[in-house]
Amino acid sequence: MSYMVDEVTAATQKPTAQPTIGGSIYVKPQDIAWEPTQFGGISNMVLYEDKPKGEMTAAGPVFWTAG
Repeated sequence: MSYMVDEVTAATQKPTAQPTIGGSIYVKPQDIAWEPTQFGGISNMVLYEDKPKGEMTAAGPVFWTAG
C-alpha cells in the first residue's frame, strides 16, 4: 500500500531543482594547461570560467613548484 502512495506522490510532485540553462559543460583536463596564479610558484588548472557571472571551476590540488 505505501508503495502505491509513494509512486503517486512522486508522480505529482514538482521538482525543486532547476536544470542548468544551456546544460552541462564537459572538458578534457588533459588538454588544459596549468596557469600561473598571482602567487609566485603556484599554478592552477581552470576548467571553466565565466568572468561576467563570476563563475570559475579549477582543478585541485593546485601545483606548487619547489623552492
